[in-house]
Amino acid sequence: MSSMTIGPIAGSTADPSERSALLFWMIFTGLSIFAVVLLWRFGLIHLMLTSDRTYIRA
Repeated sequence: MSSMTIGPIAGSTADPSERSALLFWMIFTGLSIFAVVLLWRFGLIHLMLTSDRTYIRA
């Protein structure tokens, strides 16, 4: 019969603050990509660009 221990992965040198920063970055990036896809899917990016009265975009 084999036994398993639950704990950090052997050889892992990342401390918890580094892991939480990576998790925060992954969540932020995922939500940002999801938001852009939704904006594109519903045509809101096109609407924003065509209704720009300042003509700042090139």
